[in-house]
Amino acid sequence: MEDIAARREEINSLSDIALNATVTLNRAMSDDDSVVRWRSASAVTAVHAATVPQLLTAVTSNDPEVRRLAISSLRGLGANALAPFVQALRDDDARMRQAAAVTLGQIGLGAIDAVPQLVTALADADARVRAAAAFSLSTFGPHAMEAVPALRTALSDEFAAVRARAAFALGQIGPSARRAAEELVRLVSDPDVSVRSNVASALGGIGADTAVVLPALRHAMNDEDSGVRRCAAATLAVIDRGEATADSIVPGLKVFDPEQWAEPTIAADVKPSLEAADFMAQLEDADADVRWKASHGLEQLGSSAVPEMIASLNHRNPAVRRLLIVALGRVGAEARAAMPAMLVALHDVNADVRCAAADCLGHLGIVSRTMVQALVQSLRDPNAEVRRYAATTLGRFGQLARESTTALQIASISDIAAKVRTAAQTAVQRINESLVGAA
Repeated sequence: MEDIAARREEINSLSDIALNATVTLNRAMSDDDSVVRWRSASAVTAVHAATVPQLLTAVTSNDPEVRRLAISSLRGLGANALAPFVQALRDDDARMRQAAAVTLGQIGLGAIDAVPQLVTALADADARVRAAAAFSLSTFGPHAMEAVPALRTALSDEFAAVRARAAFALGQIGPSARRAAEELVRLVSDPDVSVRSNVASALGGIGADTAVVLPALRHAMNDEDSGVRRCAAATLAVIDRGEATADSIVPGLKVFDPEQWAEPTIAADVKPSLEAADFMAQLEDADADVRWKASHGLEQLGSSAVPEMIASLNHRNPAVRRLLIVALGRVGAEARAAMPAMLVALHDVNADVRCAAADCLGHLGIVSRTMVQALVQSLRDPNAEVRRYAATTLGRFGQLARESTTALQIASISDIAAKVRTAAQTAVQRINESLVGAA
């Protein structure tokens, strides 16, 4: 008994020494002196090299706890230690197999050669191992396409964690997993919220046909869980679409001519199956993230959603009105038909709506004298944030807002809010610079 106590005490002391030495060596590798840096780095390398053989031996220990600790310690070797991890996937201890599967995923693409063994692990008797294998396969992205059949099977696993991670992995693999669309669609009504969330995201990742996944995503948009709704809204916002092309930047502003006014046409590349109605209801969602993603979805639809957004600007909920205006501003010049509605919104009872309207006017790609005069009036709005947005937008108009210079100069001196004074000063400067450049 005394020998055991002595050995334990000795190990505790050595552990403390090793920890302190490691901290000191790591710190020394950043020393100002190059010799200190080189020697400390050499010492760390030597320590690691000396321990690797023992750790590799420990992986085969009869003690499962020793095996798990050895696997964990070998993790830092990355792709250079694949063999022990692959071997550990066949260990008798389920926790050992789980640790090995997780570690292979943490190594990432350096462990890509272990994909066949991880595919086998998807059929492990222990659910924790199956879930860990699915997680690891997700880290390989498109490089794990050979795992698609096994992952599709895992979507029917009796354990929710396995189904959820299998769905996530398929989404990460991308279009090569498109043939899993039908299985994923069936899981939008899964009783487990984590499964439904991962399915909603994966339907976007695999790039399935809109006609196949749209009904499922619409269903998910009405899920009782806000996390599922967020994932569905995010997927709807990007499905079958590239990066947003609407230009919300103002260079090349055109003077608005009522005689040449024309309603915007619907962009030819907009999918008719994806409609503004798919997002409108979510603008009232209790979850703020869902609301913002719905707003982004409307923006992505571009000009095809503009008429419905304009028609909904009289919504009873000011938060919805604000989000609609924000989306119109991000659509940019294709939403120029919203200009008259923005002039009305500058007088909304809600200050946040007025702020959004003042900002939106600066992104529609047109300027009229009526717009400038309306924004000048907003420089006297009781809300400082509205005044700041009005000043900023007038500055964006440059020389086309030159008649607002006097009002801006007054605001830059006398406004009670420092942020308004600063915005007005900046606007005057931008207008003057624009006039000089045009001379």
